[in-house]
Formats: sequence, structure tokens, C-alpha cells
Amino acid sequence: MTHQLEATYEQDGVLRLAHPLPLANRQLVQVTVSDLPSLPRGKWAAIDVKTGQILLYANSVKQARDEGRNRGHGEPLIRWISSEPELPSAGL
Repeated sequence: MTHQLEATYEQDGVLRLAHPLPLANRQLVQVTVSDLPSLPRGKWAAIDVKTGQILLYANSVKQARDEGRNRGHGEPLIRWISSEPELPSAGL
């Protein structure tokens, strides 16, 4: 089974996964690493609900919503891309 996911590389040589994987503990996997472009921080993102593709980044919710609609993708999902670094989560 193949899973495509995002992770953040940290200086201590660790990849921090954005989400947990449905794998058994200590299951052997093969990893291929590709660079992704950095997300613009402190912006609103309009995301196509059907594909999950980021359509655009904007400075306001209204701008992201309106421009996403204007591109013909129906009602886009709007998400804040924080300017703060991501912190570890307990999964709550």
C-alpha cells in the first residue's frame, strides 16, 4: 500500500510527519523524499474541497473565498497558514 504524506525535516535528522500513518508498530517501510515548496506564512489559503489542491493564498478570508469562487471551484475550504512555527501536538 502507498501513502503520500508531508513531513518536516528537523536539524537533528528527524522527519516529523504531519499526520500519523495507519501502520503496525515497527513495520518496515520504504521512504522516498522530495522537496516541497514552502508555504507562505501569515496568509489565508483557498483549497479545492474535491482535490485538496491549494488554489491561492490571500491576505483576508474574504479575498481567499471570493477569488476561490471566481476560479470556478465552488465553495473553497479556507485555512489560515500561521506565521508561528508548528508545535508538537498530543493529538487532541
